[in-house]
Amino acid sequence: MNAKNIMSKRVISVKPEASISEVAAILHGKGFHALPVVDRQKRLLGIITETDLFARSFPMIHLPTYIDFLKKSKLDGNLSIKQRKSFEKLTQAEAKDVMSETPFVISPFISIEKILKIFQKNKIYSLPVINNDKKVIGIITLSDIINLLSKKKLIIK
Repeated sequence: MNAKNIMSKRVISVKPEASISEVAAILHGKGFHALPVVDRQKRLLGIITETDLFARSFPMIHLPTYIDFLKKSKLDGNLSIKQRKSFEKLTQAEAKDVMSETPFVISPFISIEKILKIFQKNKIYSLPVINNDKKVIGIITLSDIINLLSKKKLIIK
């Protein structure tokens, strides 16, 4: 059995211009760990994970929550020009600003055993499946594989 047999073909993805708040809403609302970022032709540009939504300099700050807080606090009247520019830049952050540009990807013909090794070795939970044109044709999550194993629809050798 290989990736094309178990991948989800209905992939929810975002464009690079998607706002951080929009990305967070999809991740949270769908219970996803990651979203592919694609161009108009559905070619993979990168991936954005839950971890990417935390400020790299301050990993305890969840960007969508912080942005929402800043918008609601109406602090901008008391901000210096420099602070105001930083605030505007942060509130306008897009998927392309925080995505990983070199995500792990797999072909539809890779074995389930190899997929599991990729998950384990790299401590990731989602893998976009791409064709020769780099178009996203599916996605496989660790949950998908565990679900199949629990239903005994998949046997790993």
